[in-house]
Amino acid sequence: MILLEQDIRTLKRELKTSTFDVIVANAPYTKSGAGRQSPCPERMLSRHDRGADIVTWLDLRMFLKNKGRYFLVFPADRLSELISSLRMNRLEPKRLRLVYPYNGKPASLVLIEALTSAGIGLEVLPPLIVHDADSGYTEEMRHIYDL
Repeated sequence: MILLEQDIRTLKRELKTSTFDVIVANAPYTKSGAGRQSPCPERMLSRHDRGADIVTWLDLRMFLKNKGRYFLVFPADRLSELISSLRMNRLEPKRLRLVYPYNGKPASLVLIEALTSAGIGLEVLPPLIVHDADSGYTEEMRHIYDL
């Protein structure tokens, strides 16, 4: 397993194409100039796509082998943009799961798995509810966090 921590815009100079079976990304959620602006530069960089938008992140697909899997966490309210961008980058969404902070509230995140060189077909998984009515973690979240 290789774990890289560096600017994605420099990877083309350092990595060979078709190297990985899997890429996992938690790309910046907020479009540059939108939302609350953090005074902390590190938080701004991690939350806003001013350095690399979703298309730049999806360009990492060049490092995936044929039938490679790309896992992403992204804001649910930008799901249509994400799916459109995935397809423009020859990544086919295969599994999708919406994450809800509480039952009865709108989804906040989407977890998505896409494959390179894959046919059409999307499995929509059951929702993931993070908190129960008492604001604690749901049983599934406790299991995920091994609590």
